[in-house]
Amino acid sequence: METKDLVIAWNSTDEDDRFELESFEQVVALSYVKNLVAGDESLQFTYANGNQANIDIFDVEWFRYVPHDSHLANYVRSKGKGDYEWDEQGNVLANEKERRTMKK
Repeated sequence: METKDLVIAWNSTDEDDRFELESFEQVVALSYVKNLVAGDESLQFTYANGNQANIDIFDVEWFRYVPHDSHLANYVRSKGKGDYEWDEQGNVLANEKERRTMKK
């Protein structure tokens, strides 16, 4: 079974006003769950070792379920500090420096 990384951008930001990112590695199952009675929404996921976890969506700005070797997953593991945008697979769309260059 293929494992991927779940990358979460939390609602909080760092000193450079970037979203705080966290990676959960070796995830084999991911569900987006909405409690229709209470209205709560959460991400429920299962690790390759069978352990399960749950994250309340209230605290999440965005999330991506990406290959372990994607730019986004590597960026989070290396604690990178750049202004990037990523697609749904964790590939770089552009970074702030490239966008400024393209506008010239």
